[in-house]
Amino acid sequence: MLKINQGSAVDKGVDKVQSSSPIIIDSLPEDDELHQDHDTERETRWIFALEIREALSCLTRLSPLDVYGLILDSLAEDDEGPTIQACSFVSRAFLPLARKHLFASVVINSPFIPMHRRSRFVHLLERKPELGEYVRKVDYCIEADDHINPPILGALAKLTKLKSLTIWHHSNNKLRWRTQNWAIRPVLLHLMQLPTLSHLKLHWIENFPVTDLIRSSSLEQLEIGDIDFAAVIPPSTSPLPRESIHLREYTGGYGSASAATKKLVESKRPDGLPIVDFTGLTKVTAKCKVKEDIDVIRTIFIQAEQLEEVDLTIFEDLTYAGLAEMLIPSIRTLKDLKLTAVVDEASDDPLSGLCHELEKILARGRSVIESLSIKVEVYTDADCKRGDEWGLLDKVLTREDAWLGLKDVSLKIEVQTYGRDDDDDLVEALNKLPDAQFKKLATTEAINFKFEVTEECI
Repeated sequence: MLKINQGSAVDKGVDKVQSSSPIIIDSLPEDDELHQDHDTERETRWIFALEIREALSCLTRLSPLDVYGLILDSLAEDDEGPTIQACSFVSRAFLPLARKHLFASVVINSPFIPMHRRSRFVHLLERKPELGEYVRKVDYCIEADDHINPPILGALAKLTKLKSLTIWHHSNNKLRWRTQNWAIRPVLLHLMQLPTLSHLKLHWIENFPVTDLIRSSSLEQLEIGDIDFAAVIPPSTSPLPRESIHLREYTGGYGSASAATKKLVESKRPDGLPIVDFTGLTKVTAKCKVKEDIDVIRTIFIQAEQLEEVDLTIFEDLTYAGLAEMLIPSIRTLKDLKLTAVVDEASDDPLSGLCHELEKILARGRSVIESLSIKVEVYTDADCKRGDEWGLLDKVLTREDAWLGLKDVSLKIEVQTYGRDDDDDLVEALNKLPDAQFKKLATTEAINFKFEVTEECI
C-alpha cells in the first residue's frame, strides 16, 4: 500500500504531495500550461502521465473497471507515487481507484518534514472533504496549539474509515491528554472509537485515563510507548460496549512495560469486565529495562495461551531467567521467538541464561517453535565472552528429537563502538564462533542457521 503524507494529484491544478519516502509529487499541468512550464521534472511527469493514459485507455475497451482496480493495487505495492498519480489522470473512472492508494496513509505535523508541508493535507481536505473516506492510516504528531486550530479539528472529524491511528508528541515534555477545555480530545476519541479502527499507537503522553479506551472495542493491535496512564475516571453514561477490547497484538515499549502495562491489566469497566482482554493475544512485543518490567509482562504471557509470536528485549541488568515459565502456556502454539539482550560487561554468559531456559522448555513438552532469532548487543566499547559459553546454544538446539519443528535459527551479534582500542580483536574473535562453537548448527541440514557479527560506530 502506498503511504503518503499529504494530498495527491486530483483533478486540475491540485496540490503537491509528499510520500513517506519522502518523495515530492507536483501537480501536473494541463496541456495548454505545458508550453509555459519549463521545469524539466514537471514536463517529464506530464509526459509519463500521457503515456500511462494512452496505454490504459486501450485496456478500458477490453476489460471491466474492477480489473483496473486490481492492476492499480499491484502497482501500488512497489510504486512510490508517480505511477499511481499518473493513473489518476487517465479518466475520471480511474480517479477513485488511484485515490484509494494515494490517500491511504497520511502524516500530519511530522517534525521530520519541512514546516510548510506539515499540514498541507489538512488544507486540501478543507476543499475536498470527500478525500477523507480514502484515508486508512494516520500518523498524527500533536502540536501544542492544535486545539485552537479549526482546520486540524475539521480535517480529523472528516476521517470515518480509519484502520490505523498513531498519536504522539514531539517535545521535551509529554503531552497532557486530559486538560481542561482541550477541544481536540473529543475529536481524537471519535477517531479511537471508529468501528473500523483495529490498530492504535500512543507515545509520549501523560494523564491518559484508561477508560478513554473502553469504546475502542474494535481494537486488535495496541502499542504504547512511554505513556503515563491516569487514575481510572468514570466513563460517560452512554451504554457500554457488550464486550471488552479483545487484543490480538500488544506492544509495550520503553518506559511503559511496567507501570502502563500494569494499569492496562488491572483496569476494569463499570460492569466489572476488564477494559482490555489479553487472553486472545497471538503476538507480544516487549522491552524490559528492570525486573518490574519482566514481572508485569509475565502476567500477560500467562493469560495468553495462544501466542504465536514473541519479541522480547532485555537490557543489561536483566537475564532470561523465567522465560520458560512465561512461554510454556503457549508451548503448543508459539512458532516465532525473537530475543534481544544487551551486554554491558563481560558476563559469564553472553546469552543471558537463554540456554538454561530452552532446556526447561524441552523438559515441559514438545515445542512447535519454527523460527528462533537471537540478537546480542554489546554496548559501546564493552567486552563479552568469546569461547565455550556460546557453544551451549549449539548443544541445546541440536539435541536429537528435541526441536522437531525448528527450521530457522539466526544469531546476530552487534558490537557497538566509540573509542574501542584498535588492538581489540572482539569482532574477529566472534566471527570465528561458527567454526569453533556452532559446528553442528552450521552443518546440519535440518536447520537453516544464519550467523552475523556487525560493528556499529556510535
